Amino acid sequence: MTKEKDNLYVHSKLTEIFSIHPILKDKKLKKLDIPYPASQYEHEKIDVVNWDEFIKNEPYRIPLLVANRAHLWPKNIPYEVFFEQKRMVALLHVAYLNLVILGCEVYELPAGFNSQSDFPEEYEAYTLLKP
Repeated sequence: MTKEKDNLYVHSKLTEIFSIHPILKDKKLKKLDIPYPASQYEHEKIDVVNWDEFIKNEPYRIPLLVANRAHLWPKNIPYEVFFEQKRMVALLHVAYLNLVILGCEVYELPAGFNSQSDFPEEYEAYTLLKP
């Protein structure tokens, strides 16, 4: 695929997620302003923010994390600070090899969540938020 087709695919997939996901319909996501797979996902309902904005609890903006079978992004951030408290996050699921978007779920992850030892794990261990 060309970069333009990639961008159209990503935008249409994200638009679909925002239109059908009951929790995300009325919310925006926020992605950290550092390179990680979410860096390529641009959409009018995804804000690029600095660390202070990323960790701020906001009712209408949810931090965006990206996951596949083996990794959780962004990597190498102070997750111990991020998870000092229970936190609602949007987990964008991507294919392992090509980072194609598979879907998005909103989870409530516990305080003390450790991205190194608690992930990857069966997602059923975490609270999946539903409307």
